[in-house]
Amino acid sequence: MEKGSRARDYHPDTRSVSQRRTFRSCGYKWLFNYLQGWRSRQTRAVMVLGSVMEQIASAIACGWVTTADDAEAGFLLAWDMLDRSTVEWSVRNTWEAFRDQGAALSRIIVPQIQERIFVPEVLGQQYMQERIFHFLAPGVREQCIPDLYGFVRQDLFSDYRLTVLDFKTKDRGFDDSAIELDEQMVAYQLAEESKTRMVQQLCLCVMIRGANPKMQWLFADPRPTLLVERHLQSATLIDAQIKRGEFWQNPNECFNMGECEFLSLCYPSRAHERDAKLIRNGDRRASLFTGWDD
Repeated sequence: MEKGSRARDYHPDTRSVSQRRTFRSCGYKWLFNYLQGWRSRQTRAVMVLGSVMEQIASAIACGWVTTADDAEAGFLLAWDMLDRSTVEWSVRNTWEAFRDQGAALSRIIVPQIQERIFVPEVLGQQYMQERIFHFLAPGVREQCIPDLYGFVRQDLFSDYRLTVLDFKTKDRGFDDSAIELDEQMVAYQLAEESKTRMVQQLCLCVMIRGANPKMQWLFADPRPTLLVERHLQSATLIDAQIKRGEFWQNPNECFNMGECEFLSLCYPSRAHERDAKLIRNGDRRASLFTGWDD
């Protein structure tokens, strides 16, 4: 569960749910990020908090952390070691506020995870954040990193079932039906099945931060054939569009839920912000963008 294991292992023809969501929102955003190697110099604070909480929850789920004190100490250690200059803070989402919220949340998740997630003593019965590569269709290469595959039960009176689980950190709970059409869960199910593993149920484990920290557990049966076919069809179409170099700009996304991090690449009047806000890892493949800034 080392942080480095979550770094993007780039291959020009490897796709993921995150890539497809980005592509559907704005083709240029996909192009800048996944092909040309641009990224924001700072990561949003909520994303950083979610990543740290995921690591704490995973450590509890596999039995490495067994007490609330240890969970809180682990969170505080990780949080205090952050390079704050690399994180985008806000008036509400401050380092101090998230430190307090994360510490409190780390304590309350311990007993619930221990009650529901079985810690096996035999190898091969639980996989944590395993990077899985497989093919959704001929030539459509996919990458998935499910948070957990193993035995999970819905409550103290239920049997343990082989489950694909995704941890989320939010400031509020999800609608009870949210898991039913969650695209990420389809991808995780297919990834585990590509390893010839049985999937008996899907689970979203939502860790809710705030003044009253709590957990929400959402369960669903494995995706039926119709939903799987829709997922594969969409993934295949997007993969084909990317390979043909079909990208478009969606101005509606530029200021949706805040500002897109790539405004300085699209708007000539914002070009002066580029060096301060963005960093480039270099082209992943020959650049296909022919916009004003090239």
